[in-house]
Amino acid sequence: QKVEHLQEKYNFSISEKDKIAGSNKNLTREIITLQETYNLIKKAENDLQASYQLALTQKHETENLLKNVTAERNQLKTKADNLSAERDQLLQTINQLNATIQEKKCSVGWRKFQYSCYFTSTTKKSWSQARSDCQTRGGDLAIITSQDEMEFINGLYSSEIEAWIGLTDGGVEGQWKWVDGTPLNQTFWAKGQPNSHQGTDQDCVEFWHRAKGHGDWNDERCSIEQYWICEK
Repeated sequence: QKVEHLQEKYNFSISEKDKIAGSNKNLTREIITLQETYNLIKKAENDLQASYQLALTQKHETENLLKNVTAERNQLKTKADNLSAERDQLLQTINQLNATIQEKKCSVGWRKFQYSCYFTSTTKKSWSQARSDCQTRGGDLAIITSQDEMEFINGLYSSEIEAWIGLTDGGVEGQWKWVDGTPLNQTFWAKGQPNSHQGTDQDCVEFWHRAKGHGDWNDERCSIEQYWICEK
């Protein structure tokens, strides 16, 4: 009996040992599975942390960009407001100038056209003497820049006359300039003019009145005495 009892205890011990060994195997597998799960969770956490840091960086960059854009918008708005104020000031100045021009009255003996007053002489002088006379009157020999102005000046006369205007190439031959220094652009030369007739120095320009049309120009010797037209 004693031997049988010992055998039973031995068999029970072996059985318990096998159970414990099986439990250890199961625990080992569970530990491995848990470790793998932990590693996956840790990787996901790291990925989330990296994504969060990236999102945070992008958020800061977006905030800075928004600040810069807002500052630029405010600067542009300030510039636009300043330009609008300047435009309004210029418009006001232009309106005041136009009003002043419209109110401008010409002295006795002068005729008004657009923004200028014109004087036609009744005597004759050389080109330089005629210019001096215009300057004494507060103006200068007429500068003609449009066909409308040509037609107006042509209408100041009722007979075919020649009158000095403020155009000369006395500085450089062939380089025609007005008395204010501006170069000649639009021209109204008579046919075949300018020609420095017979090789003479015809450095000054006279206005030819015509019964029809708007008149035209001719180059003539500056010493010739002609009527003249002043403008101021």
